Amino acid sequence: MGVAVKHIVMFRLKDACTDEDFDTVCKGLLDLPAKIPEISQHEIGRDLVLPSGQNHPAGKNRQIAWTIYCKNSDDYNTYDQHEAHQYFLKNILGPRVQPGSRAAIQYEV
Repeated sequence: MGVAVKHIVMFRLKDACTDEDFDTVCKGLLDLPAKIPEISQHEIGRDLVLPSGQNHPAGKNRQIAWTIYCKNSDDYNTYDQHEAHQYFLKNILGPRVQPGSRAAIQYEV
């Protein structure tokens, strides 16, 4: 079966995005576990916009963080290629994400 995989992705939305855009992106992420059974756990977070994160020498914090757990790397790959995830990336996140702001990691837990 393999070792469990944790996936964390963070990104910023375009400056022109509204609170409705944030809600749409968060809802799109939160809808994924019902559509992709390979997601065994999930968590979403929105940046607190603290001064230290807005004025950091390395740049501003990302605005949204999405974390999922999968039972193994095969399940993660299924999630990654799943049509619901691909739809989210293309149609929900794609038009709203700030280009170059995505940071992600997958690792064994």
